[in-house]
Amino acid sequence: MPTSTTSAMLFSAGGSHTCAITTDGSLRCWGRNNEGQTTVPSDLGRVSQVSAGAYHTCAVTTAGTLRCWGWNGAGQTNVPTDLGRVTQVRVGDRHTCAITAAGALRCWGSNRDSNGRESGQATVPSNLGTVSQVSAGGDHTCAITTAGSLRCWGANGQGQTSVPSNLGTVSQVSIGAEGAHTCAITTAGALRCWGAN
Repeated sequence: MPTSTTSAMLFSAGGSHTCAITTDGSLRCWGRNNEGQTTVPSDLGRVSQVSAGAYHTCAVTTAGTLRCWGWNGAGQTNVPTDLGRVTQVRVGDRHTCAITAAGALRCWGSNRDSNGRESGQATVPSNLGTVSQVSAGGDHTCAITTAGSLRCWGANGQGQTSVPSNLGTVSQVSIGAEGAHTCAITTAGALRCWGAN
C-alpha cells in the first residue's frame, strides 16, 4: 500500500488490486500487477473517476477522456475512438462500460461468461435510453436509467439479472465481486439484493 500521507477521495477495489484518487487528482494503484493493471500511465494527468476490474483498470480524466490499461484479451481496454467525453466508467472481468456526457451507455470487450458461453454483458439493450449509473460484473451489467428504472442483462444463471418486479425506482446499483448477485438502493432508501446467496 502507498506510504504517502496524501488523502484519498475516491477508490476502487478490483480482483487483486486497488486504485485511489488523491485529493490533488492523482491516481495511485497497488496490488497484483501481472497484467500491468497497477501501472498508471505516466501521461494520465488528473482524474475524476477510476474503476478497477479483475485484470484491467480504467480512469476518467478531469477533461472527460477515458483511459484504460492492463489485460486486453477481450479488447476491454480498447476505448472506442468515437466515445467522446465520459462521466462514469465501470469495468467487469472482461468488459468495460462508460456513460457518455450525453447519458448514453457504451460497453465493449467480452460478451461471454467464464466458461466461454455467450452471455451478452457488453451488448447494451437498444431501448435502454439515457442512464445515470452503471455497474459491470463478471458476466452481467446493470444500469439505472435517468427515470430511475433498473435494467440488467448478461448471464442469469443465479437470477442476478432478474430485477424484482416490485423494486420501484432506484438511486444506486452494485454488482458483487464474483458477479453472481446484484444489490440496489431504492429511492426510498431500502436495500434489495438478488442472485446467488
